[in-house]
Amino acid sequence: ILPETGYYLLKNKNYGTYMGIDPSDANMYGYYAAATAAAKNIVKLTKNADNTYTIGLMGMFAPATVSRSAQVTATVDAANYTVVIPAMGYAAFTADASEQYAALHRDAAGSIVGWTTDAAASQWEVEDAVSINFEIGANGDGYATAYLPFPYTTPEGVTAYTAKITDGQEGKTPGDYKFLALNELEGTLPASTAVVLKGTANTTPTFTIAAEAAAINENDLQGSHEPFPGSTGIYALAKKGEPATIGFYPVASNITIPVGKAYLNIPAEVKGFTFVFGDDDATSINSFTPALSEGEGVVYNLSGQRLSKAQKGINIINGKKILK
Repeated sequence: ILPETGYYLLKNKNYGTYMGIDPSDANMYGYYAAATAAAKNIVKLTKNADNTYTIGLMGMFAPATVSRSAQVTATVDAANYTVVIPAMGYAAFTADASEQYAALHRDAAGSIVGWTTDAAASQWEVEDAVSINFEIGANGDGYATAYLPFPYTTPEGVTAYTAKITDGQEGKTPGDYKFLALNELEGTLPASTAVVLKGTANTTPTFTIAAEAAAINENDLQGSHEPFPGSTGIYALAKKGEPATIGFYPVASNITIPVGKAYLNIPAEVKGFTFVFGDDDATSINSFTPALSEGEGVVYNLSGQRLSKAQKGINIINGKKILK
């Protein structure tokens, strides 16, 4: 029985390992072990009306041309694959049914190359992709970002947020003070949605892969299915300052944002966006507040209005809450 459109793991008949992609060079491999099941080896099979399939991996696709013994590299363009059933319970995927060596095959080194459909290493068991483990709070603060190529639901104890940069409350000078408003998500998170995750520090909870969900448009967080270089205006989750504070900070050009993580791309030059969760009286600033780059000693009240000096009560000074 041919699989319907969905998310799967493709297990090689000969080696017992799984197909996937290396996001750094888009080369496809077949040596991934079950214990390391991750976003890079969860395959989206999209069934077409003629029973051919497109094979998606981390925002890329298996290519239209597969040659004898040649390394297969995924492309941005989707191609149609014919499925052959050479043995009970196994499928072979061929880019060209008229070409003998166009099937996706795992060679001895673990690469995906072109070969014949009758070879055991060209045959794949199609397993449902059920879940993925994702690390939360490796920095000790219970936060992470995610940008995954499939829809999923978060487990109990983990909350996902999109974010929107705003000028904030009435009475502020537009552009003078910005913050990043977090919007909690419920239900299924759509594929390729950049989010902030909040959970228990230093844990690796299990996220459940789900059916498709509608895209979310109101979100200033971005992500990439390949390594993304830092540059001016790029901010990623980090822990900086004294005392060290978790937030979004500039990413230098010699630093690469890992695959599957979210970042901000903003024109304003600010020191960073730091978290201010947890204060019941901070009703007007309930997510992030930035440390502006216009100098030290910048003071705001909890309504986001700039002050000439700190007043009695809670003040926002250089992006941090200070009680006077």
